[in-house]
Amino acid sequence: MGDDYDDDGQYDRYDDDYERPKRRRRRRTLPHSGPGIVSTALGVLAILVIFLTIVAAGAMAANNDDLPDNDPRIITVGAFVLAGAGLAVVGGILGLVGVLVRGRNKLFAAVGLSVNGCVVLGVVLLCILGALAG
Repeated sequence: MGDDYDDDGQYDRYDDDYERPKRRRRRRTLPHSGPGIVSTALGVLAILVIFLTIVAAGAMAANNDDLPDNDPRIITVGAFVLAGAGLAVVGGILGLVGVLVRGRNKLFAAVGLSVNGCVVLGVVLLCILGALAG
């Protein structure tokens, strides 16, 4: 038996006409979307502003029995809740921009868009509950 003995064709794949499979190029990681990162940060900031405002309103209600509606402290609480909602609206717009940007990772943009959307929805529901209670 010589060196070129091949009874089962196991070496046919090494013929000259054999094409090697092409290597896949490694996908480079996309950088995160700048507006998406800002959107997520604004969403977290809006949550903090609204949460701390509600805690402060609860503390004011516990210390004072009956506050009139035109009390400056109550107006300030309402202004801070609306400021938090305004932050969430701006963050939602930036999240939408971040989702639509091509060539960027959309993780933070999607998280920011959803967080800000939930904040805006929560403030709207809070305003509806306040209108029904008062």
